[in-house]
Amino acid sequence: MTTLPDHAPEVWRLATDADKLTVLASLAGLPSRTPTDHDATKITYLIALKGTYHYALFRARDRIAQGGLGHAYFPSPSELRMEHDHVMRPWIEAREKEAERKRRVEWAEDRDAKPFEPNSAASRARVAAIYREFCRTWPASQGRAEAPRSVVLDPDKLAKIPDAPRSARQLGEMQPQRPPDINNRKR
Repeated sequence: MTTLPDHAPEVWRLATDADKLTVLASLAGLPSRTPTDHDATKITYLIALKGTYHYALFRARDRIAQGGLGHAYFPSPSELRMEHDHVMRPWIEAREKEAERKRRVEWAEDRDAKPFEPNSAASRARVAAIYREFCRTWPASQGRAEAPRSVVLDPDKLAKIPDAPRSARQLGEMQPQRPPDINNRKR
């Protein structure tokens, strides 16, 4: 990874269209593989370079002029953008690390500012109030029938289910089947 210089140049200033055209003009001395329709080519370059930064664009130009692409031709729009992104990568990573560090510091400060007291008198009272409200609204506490303690199976309805056992007694006697072992399967 590239180490960043101690003095940070004006890295985060967006490049203007004039800056982009200046870079393209300064690379014009390289042999070109692009078509001669300059208006369409100019539009393609401006689209590819949308959202680029002044510092990285000129550093990318310098790297391309010094053979950074591995060939001596005028760069395509995507090559120029990739070279820009390559120059910006350390700056973006440093910015992301700083944002993550700030987020962690803020999280730690927030966590330390509000100590957690799991058994405080206030939390016990709040839980007791919630439980009393639950008990008050539970159907059994209002004279309604209590919820069944176990599942009651109607043998007539059970017999109507396809592949159902004939009686509840057979249901209780059924043994669960193990799934087949796919590792020891015969071939």
